[in-house]
Amino acid sequence: MRPDADNGYVFDAVPAMMMYRTKMCASEWSDQDLEEMIDRLMMPLLRRHGS
Repeated sequence: MRPDADNGYVFDAVPAMMMYRTKMCASEWSDQDLEEMIDRLMMPLLRRHGS
């Protein structure tokens, strides 16, 4: 994990995305959707540069 990734913005990203999609898009989250969000949103935010 990147040393600078330990902050509130990163920790708020998943709940914010889930709330947005649920409320604004009237969308339910499947297991595949959650996995893709982690892989495409959180992993790049947390991954060390160049890893």
